[in-house]
Amino acid sequence: MKKLIIATAAALLLLTGCASQAEEKPAETSKQEQAEPAEQPAATEEAAPTAKIGEPVTSGDWEITINSWTADADAAVLEASGGVDVPEEGKQFALMNVTMKYNGTETGDTSLVGITYMPEGGNTASGLWEAFGTTPGENKLTYETLVPGGELTGDALYLIDADTTGEFWIVAPGATETAIVTP
Repeated sequence: MKKLIIATAAALLLLTGCASQAEEKPAETSKQEQAEPAEQPAATEEAAPTAKIGEPVTSGDWEITINSWTADADAAVLEASGGVDVPEEGKQFALMNVTMKYNGTETGDTSLVGITYMPEGGNTASGLWEAFGTTPGENKLTYETLVPGGELTGDALYLIDADTTGEFWIVAPGATETAIVTP
């Protein structure tokens, strides 16, 4: 109660000051207003872009859609490669099909888009793009420079811990936060 009385008295005192002080007070008020939005990023952190596999998510100037995820792709990879080693015990090949659409104003480089597999166990894995000798099929994801509105779809190869579940963290140029895709 005493704080309320003191705050009210202080506010009245400020309002009754001379004209030159009144001109300075809005500057102080704007500083206080600026301090309030600084507390709001926590709300935007909670609102990080999220999607499920098959749904697009935005990261910076990019729209990313993980179309499919095959967590145990050993047989397909070994058949396609003809010479790749079998993964060590406890590891397995995984295959992701992804579409990247560039929505920026200049050109965008697909090699700058990071898509990391984040399993619950914590051993992260990044995709091997342009793994021409090991990625099965003809739809290998390549590094490309895209024009505004340009789109690229392809497969990326991952080496992950066997029998894990996780999510994908996506960071692209211009992103202010990590986009997350869950199975």
